[in-house]
Amino acid sequence: MAKAANMALKTLEELTARRTAWSKVRTWIEQAGKRVEVLPADNQSSAATLLALQISTATPLGALADQTGGLLVESGWLRILGSGHERLPWGLAEWNGLQADHQPVPDKLILAHDVLGGFFAREHNKKISYFSPDTLNWENTQLGYQDWLAWALSDDMGDFYEHFRWRGWAKEVAKLEPHEGLLVEPMLWEKGPALSRRKRTPVPIVELWGRYQDSR
Repeated sequence: MAKAANMALKTLEELTARRTAWSKVRTWIEQAGKRVEVLPADNQSSAATLLALQISTATPLGALADQTGGLLVESGWLRILGSGHERLPWGLAEWNGLQADHQPVPDKLILAHDVLGGFFAREHNKKISYFSPDTLNWENTQLGYQDWLAWALSDDMGDFYEHFRWRGWAKEVAKLEPHEGLLVEPMLWEKGPALSRRKRTPVPIVELWGRYQDSR
């Protein structure tokens, strides 16, 4: 979701001048307890992310990018992007077009990915959609970012993934690095046995994204 070339870009001072939304986001994280791991932010990466994507810290998205390298929810099942971290090297800026070899998704801002290669993104209309690995389609959640983030940090998130999980998933997922996902074979959109009996191979999440986009 690149900004128009003729729009004046805001400075870092302008993007951080208003009261930050971090206290609100931090409250959601604290209420989630041990379900959420906060990856620390690097000041240089945070500043670069805010400037590149022109997001203000007055918004939950900007506050998250400013204060965290990302969030790992439920043993790392869901990875909510911040400004990046050594364990989650691709943050908001990288997933959205600031890598020379990576093209952003038109009219979408990638916000998070899950261990099976599902992705959440903000659409042009500001609503959040989910790229589902079992249909290869983007599905609108009808939520704005603030409501989506509060949901992702709540117990309700587990209900959303109930049909994707298998016995022992938490231990298996916890062994992965946050930049990895599970390649499931047969693929999730193909007929086959239950997910628990399909082959699951750790691969870089970038590779999983590429496979799924090629398969579309």
